[in-house]
Amino acid sequence: MDPYNYEGYGQCEVGAPDFRSVAKIGTKAPDFTLTDLNGKSVSLAEFKGKKHVLLEFGSITWPPFVGEVPSLTQLREKYHSKDFEFFIVYVREAHPGENFPHHRSFGQKLGHARKLRELETVGLPILVDGIEGSTHAAYGLLPNMVYLIDRDGIVVYKSDWTDAQELEGMCESLVRLGDMKARQVPIIRKAVSERLHWIPMDPQHRERIYRRSGEKAIRDYKNAKGHLPYATDAEKAGSGL
Repeated sequence: MDPYNYEGYGQCEVGAPDFRSVAKIGTKAPDFTLTDLNGKSVSLAEFKGKKHVLLEFGSITWPPFVGEVPSLTQLREKYHSKDFEFFIVYVREAHPGENFPHHRSFGQKLGHARKLRELETVGLPILVDGIEGSTHAAYGLLPNMVYLIDRDGIVVYKSDWTDAQELEGMCESLVRLGDMKARQVPIIRKAVSERLHWIPMDPQHRERIYRRSGEKAIRDYKNAKGHLPYATDAEKAGSGL
C-alpha cells in the first residue's frame, strides 16, 4: 500500500505530523519547485525579495477546500496588484472514489488538478505536488492547510483550515507593514497570536463533492465515521435544509 496516496478515507491520519510542529510561524518556509498545469516549473525561491506568497493546499475531493475557491479567487483579484502571489498546491485525494481515485502517477494527479480547474472555474494558478507528496509533507500533510509567506520567505500565517475572511486581514496587515516601512514609521514590535475559531460548513455543497468523487468515497466515510458525510433526505426534510 502507498503510505501517502491512501486508497480510502480513514487512513489519512496515519503518520501525519503535528501541524504546529512543521513550518512554524517566524521561520523560513520550506522551499519547493512544483509544476503548474502548463508544465512550467515554479519555485518559492523565485519570489523571495519580490512578493508575498499565499499557498492553499487541497484536492477536488475535499469539500472545505473546494468551497473556499471562490473566496480565494476574490482575494487574489484584490491583492495580486499589491505584490501578492496566490497558488493552490494540489495534493493527494482526501476522499478518493471511483471518479477520482487515489493517485498512481503524476500524470493522473495532473489530470485531477486540471479537472478541478474546469469543474470549479478556478481562477488561481494551480501547482501540482509530486506523486510522493514531499511538499505536502513539509507543510503538514493536512487536506486544507493555508500558509502566508512574506517576501523575505518567512511564514507569517498558517492555518489548518482555510478562512478567507481571516486571510484578508493578514494580507491587509502585510500591506500596512509595507506602507509603514516605505514611510519609515517606527514599528513597535512583531506580535504572535494563537486562537481557536469555528468555520461553518455548507451541507449541500459537501454532498455535491462527495457524490462527484463516487460512491466509494461516501462508503469509506461512513465506514470510518459511522454515518454519512451529509444529511439524508429524511434529515433534510426534518431540518428544513
